[in-house]
Amino acid sequence: MEFQVQKRYFDLIKSWLKIYEWRLSKDKYRHLKVWDIITFKPNWSDEFVEKKVTSIHIYWSFADAGLHLWIEKIVPGTSNIGSMVETYREFYSKEDEERYNVIMIGF
Repeated sequence: MEFQVQKRYFDLIKSWLKIYEWRLSKDKYRHLKVWDIITFKPNWSDEFVEKKVTSIHIYWSFADAGLHLWIEKIVPGTSNIGSMVETYREFYSKEDEERYNVIMIGF
């Protein structure tokens, strides 16, 4: 499966500073299994890095997920749940989060 990510997140994934990827738990992502390979590609680039899925968890919300995991490995440079949730609001609305829940993919 291929994931498009912003260049800043791609660099963090590539360097192992970011070891979790969060998405809305839509059908596309619910089919992932441990040991699947994800290809991460930065937007507008042919560069890529592959990571093996090591864990998958579903949470009610980004805030709920932040209570269970090391925030710095979800969004490097973020030290609290509030700022982590703000980061994800750039990508996902509160309504979509409530509708789909959140899937955490570890690698």
